[in-house]
Amino acid sequence: EEDDRDEDENKDVRMSQRQWEKSVARQDEFEESDDEDMARANGVFRPNGRSRQEKIENIYTRILDRAIDAQTVEALSRQFSAESLQAVIECDEIPGADALLEHLPTTVKKFVVSGTPEHELITIINARNMAHHFDAIKGTPRRKEDNIADLLAQHRLNASACLMLGDGHVDLFAAEQNQLHFIGVAAPENQTFSGKVPTGRDLAEIGRALDVL
Repeated sequence: EEDDRDEDENKDVRMSQRQWEKSVARQDEFEESDDEDMARANGVFRPNGRSRQEKIENIYTRILDRAIDAQTVEALSRQFSAESLQAVIECDEIPGADALLEHLPTTVKKFVVSGTPEHELITIINARNMAHHFDAIKGTPRRKEDNIADLLAQHRLNASACLMLGDGHVDLFAAEQNQLHFIGVAAPENQTFSGKVPTGRDLAEIGRALDVL
Protein backbone atom coordinates (compact mmCIF):
# COMPACT_ATOMS: atom_id res chain seq x y z
CA GLU A 1 0.00 0.00 0.00
CA GLU A 2 1.05 3.59 -0.52
CA ASP A 3 2.30 5.52 2.50
CA ASP A 4 0.68 8.74 3.77
CA ARG A 5 3.19 11.01 2.06
CA ASP A 6 2.60 9.40 -1.31
CA GLU A 7 -1.16 9.66 -0.80
CA ASP A 8 -0.81 13.38 -0.10
CA GLU A 9 1.26 13.93 -3.23
CA ASN A 10 -0.88 11.69 -5.45
CA LYS A 11 -4.47 12.38 -4.55
CA ASP A 12 -6.84 9.47 -5.22
CA VAL A 13 -9.56 10.77 -7.52
CA ARG A 14 -11.82 7.75 -6.95
CA MET A 15 -15.09 8.17 -5.06
CA SER A 16 -15.62 6.97 -1.53
CA GLN A 17 -18.91 5.35 -0.59
CA ARG A 18 -20.00 8.58 1.13
CA GLN A 19 -19.07 10.71 -1.90
CA TRP A 20 -21.00 8.35 -4.15
CA GLU A 21 -24.10 8.53 -1.99
CA LYS A 22 -23.96 12.33 -2.07
CA SER A 23 -23.54 12.39 -5.86
CA VAL A 24 -26.72 10.42 -6.64
CA ALA A 25 -29.73 12.70 -6.74
CA ARG A 26 -32.31 9.95 -7.12
CA GLN A 27 -32.20 6.34 -5.98
CA ASP A 28 -33.71 5.16 -9.29
CA GLU A 29 -31.29 7.11 -11.49
CA PHE A 30 -29.50 3.98 -12.72
CA GLU A 31 -30.60 0.45 -13.51
CA GLU A 32 -27.52 -1.34 -12.17
CA SER A 33 -26.98 -2.23 -8.51
CA ASP A 34 -25.45 0.25 -6.06
CA ASP A 35 -22.14 -1.61 -6.16
CA GLU A 36 -22.01 -1.37 -9.96
CA ASP A 37 -22.90 2.31 -9.80
CA MET A 38 -20.06 3.06 -7.45
CA ALA A 39 -17.65 0.97 -9.50
CA ARG A 40 -18.65 2.92 -12.60
CA ALA A 41 -18.01 6.20 -10.77
CA ASN A 42 -14.51 4.95 -10.07
CA GLY A 43 -13.88 4.27 -13.73
CA VAL A 44 -15.05 0.66 -13.80
CA PHE A 45 -18.38 1.20 -15.48
CA ARG A 46 -20.28 -0.84 -18.01
CA PRO A 47 -20.76 1.46 -21.01
CA ASN A 48 -23.85 1.16 -23.17
CA GLY A 49 -22.73 2.35 -26.56
CA ARG A 50 -22.14 5.92 -25.48
CA SER A 51 -20.24 8.31 -27.71
CA ARG A 52 -16.61 9.30 -27.19
CA GLN A 53 -17.76 12.75 -26.07
CA GLU A 54 -19.99 11.20 -23.41
CA LYS A 55 -17.12 9.04 -22.19
CA ILE A 56 -14.81 12.06 -21.88
CA GLU A 57 -17.47 14.01 -20.02
CA ASN A 58 -18.04 11.03 -17.71
CA ILE A 59 -14.34 10.79 -16.89
CA TYR A 60 -14.15 14.47 -15.96
CA THR A 61 -17.40 14.84 -14.06
CA ARG A 62 -17.75 11.43 -12.41
CA ILE A 63 -14.16 10.31 -11.90
CA LEU A 64 -12.02 13.46 -11.76
CA ASP A 65 -14.84 15.51 -10.23
CA ARG A 66 -14.02 18.41 -12.54
CA ALA A 67 -16.25 20.53 -14.71
CA ILE A 68 -15.69 20.44 -18.46
CA ASP A 69 -17.32 22.52 -21.17
CA ALA A 70 -18.50 21.32 -24.57
CA GLN A 71 -15.64 23.04 -26.39
CA THR A 72 -13.03 21.19 -24.32
CA VAL A 73 -14.85 17.89 -24.80
CA GLU A 74 -14.74 18.36 -28.57
CA ALA A 75 -11.05 19.36 -28.49
CA LEU A 76 -10.12 16.26 -26.49
CA SER A 77 -12.19 14.08 -28.81
CA ARG A 78 -10.36 15.48 -31.85
CA GLN A 79 -7.00 14.97 -30.13
CA PHE A 80 -7.83 11.36 -29.34
CA SER A 81 -8.90 10.78 -32.93
CA ALA A 82 -5.72 12.30 -34.34
CA GLU A 83 -3.51 10.19 -32.11
CA SER A 84 -5.34 6.88 -32.48
CA LEU A 85 -6.80 6.69 -35.98
CA GLN A 86 -3.66 5.63 -37.84
CA ALA A 87 -2.72 3.18 -35.10
CA VAL A 88 -6.08 1.44 -35.44
CA ILE A 89 -5.74 1.31 -39.23
CA GLU A 90 -2.30 -0.31 -38.94
CA CYS A 91 -2.89 -2.66 -35.98
CA ASP A 92 -2.92 -6.43 -36.39
CA GLU A 93 -6.27 -8.08 -36.93
CA ILE A 94 -7.78 -10.35 -34.32
CA PRO A 95 -6.63 -13.83 -35.38
CA GLY A 96 -9.18 -15.40 -37.68
CA ALA A 97 -11.12 -12.22 -38.51
CA ASP A 98 -10.44 -12.13 -42.25
CA ALA A 99 -10.81 -15.89 -42.63
CA LEU A 100 -14.18 -15.87 -40.85
CA LEU A 101 -15.49 -13.02 -42.99
CA GLU A 102 -14.36 -14.78 -46.16
CA HIS A 103 -15.87 -18.09 -45.02
CA LEU A 104 -19.37 -16.79 -44.21
CA PRO A 105 -21.79 -17.09 -47.15
CA THR A 106 -22.67 -13.90 -48.99
CA THR A 107 -26.31 -14.62 -48.12
CA VAL A 108 -25.48 -13.96 -44.46
CA LYS A 109 -25.87 -10.27 -43.70
CA LYS A 110 -22.96 -8.84 -41.76
CA PHE A 111 -22.82 -5.52 -39.93
CA VAL A 112 -20.30 -3.52 -37.94
CA VAL A 113 -21.81 -1.74 -34.93
CA SER A 114 -19.25 0.20 -32.93
CA GLY A 115 -18.82 2.90 -30.31
CA THR A 116 -16.35 4.63 -32.63
CA PRO A 117 -17.64 7.79 -34.37
CA GLU A 118 -19.23 6.57 -37.59
CA HIS A 119 -17.16 8.72 -39.97
CA GLU A 120 -13.93 7.43 -38.37
CA LEU A 121 -15.21 3.87 -38.43
CA ILE A 122 -15.89 4.05 -42.16
CA THR A 123 -12.43 5.55 -42.73
CA ILE A 124 -10.78 2.71 -40.78
CA ILE A 125 -12.71 -0.07 -42.51
CA ASN A 126 -12.09 1.39 -45.96
CA ALA A 127 -8.38 1.81 -45.21
CA ARG A 128 -8.19 -1.85 -44.16
CA ASN A 129 -9.98 -2.92 -47.36
CA MET A 130 -12.77 -4.62 -45.43
CA ALA A 131 -15.83 -2.62 -46.49
CA HIS A 132 -16.90 -5.21 -49.08
CA HIS A 133 -17.60 -7.71 -46.29
CA PHE A 134 -20.35 -5.66 -44.66
CA ASP A 135 -23.91 -4.71 -45.48
CA ALA A 136 -23.80 -1.70 -43.15
CA ILE A 137 -21.34 0.11 -40.88
CA LYS A 138 -22.79 1.92 -37.89
CA GLY A 139 -21.08 3.99 -35.19
CA THR A 140 -21.80 6.78 -32.77
CA PRO A 141 -23.40 9.20 -32.02
CA ARG A 142 -26.22 6.62 -31.98
CA ARG A 143 -25.85 4.00 -29.30
CA LYS A 144 -25.10 0.40 -30.19
CA GLU A 145 -28.43 -0.98 -29.05
CA ASP A 146 -30.27 1.66 -31.11
CA ASN A 147 -28.19 1.01 -34.23
CA ILE A 148 -28.85 -2.72 -33.89
CA ALA A 149 -32.59 -2.14 -33.51
CA ASP A 150 -32.55 0.00 -36.66
CA LEU A 151 -30.67 -2.65 -38.64
CA LEU A 152 -33.06 -5.40 -37.54
CA ALA A 153 -36.00 -3.30 -38.71
CA GLN A 154 -34.43 -2.05 -41.95
CA HIS A 155 -33.34 -5.52 -43.06
CA ARG A 156 -36.42 -7.29 -41.66
CA LEU A 157 -34.33 -9.67 -39.60
CA ASN A 158 -35.55 -12.00 -36.89
CA ALA A 159 -33.44 -11.23 -33.81
CA SER A 160 -33.61 -14.84 -32.64
CA ALA A 161 -31.78 -15.87 -35.83
CA CYS A 162 -29.00 -13.29 -35.42
CA LEU A 163 -25.63 -13.59 -33.69
CA MET A 164 -23.49 -10.79 -32.29
CA LEU A 165 -19.77 -11.11 -31.60
CA GLY A 166 -18.20 -8.63 -29.21
CA ASP A 167 -15.31 -8.14 -26.82
CA GLY A 168 -16.92 -6.14 -24.04
CA HIS A 169 -19.92 -5.70 -21.79
CA VAL A 170 -21.19 -2.90 -24.02
CA ASP A 171 -21.63 -5.48 -26.79
CA LEU A 172 -23.33 -7.97 -24.51
CA PHE A 173 -25.66 -5.24 -23.25
CA ALA A 174 -26.60 -4.21 -26.80
CA ALA A 175 -27.23 -7.83 -27.78
CA GLU A 176 -29.41 -8.43 -24.73
CA GLN A 177 -31.41 -5.28 -25.39
CA ASN A 178 -32.24 -6.60 -28.86
CA GLN A 179 -32.58 -10.29 -27.89
CA LEU A 180 -29.68 -11.40 -30.10
CA HIS A 181 -27.54 -14.47 -29.54
CA PHE A 182 -24.08 -13.45 -28.33
CA ILE A 183 -20.55 -14.86 -28.27
CA GLY A 184 -17.83 -12.99 -26.44
CA VAL A 185 -14.37 -12.59 -27.97
CA ALA A 186 -12.06 -12.84 -24.96
CA ALA A 187 -9.36 -15.04 -23.51
CA PRO A 188 -10.85 -17.07 -20.61
CA GLU A 189 -8.14 -15.90 -18.21
CA ASN A 190 -9.20 -12.28 -18.72
CA GLN A 191 -12.60 -13.05 -17.17
CA THR A 192 -14.25 -10.37 -19.30
CA PHE A 193 -17.57 -12.20 -19.24
CA SER A 194 -19.30 -14.39 -16.70
CA GLY A 195 -19.22 -18.15 -17.12
CA LYS A 196 -22.76 -18.03 -18.48
CA VAL A 197 -21.62 -16.21 -21.65
CA PRO A 198 -20.14 -18.41 -24.42
CA THR A 199 -16.74 -17.08 -25.44
CA GLY A 200 -13.86 -17.76 -27.79
CA ARG A 201 -10.26 -16.67 -27.39
CA ASP A 202 -10.27 -15.13 -30.87
CA LEU A 203 -12.17 -15.30 -34.15
CA ALA A 204 -10.17 -18.31 -35.32
CA GLU A 205 -11.50 -20.31 -32.35
CA ILE A 206 -15.03 -18.97 -32.81
CA GLY A 207 -14.87 -19.70 -36.54
CA ARG A 208 -13.98 -23.32 -35.86
CA ALA A 209 -16.86 -23.59 -33.40
CA LEU A 210 -19.32 -22.11 -35.89
CA ASP A 211 -18.20 -24.68 -38.46
CA VAL A 212 -19.39 -27.38 -36.07
CA LEU A 213 -22.80 -25.80 -35.48
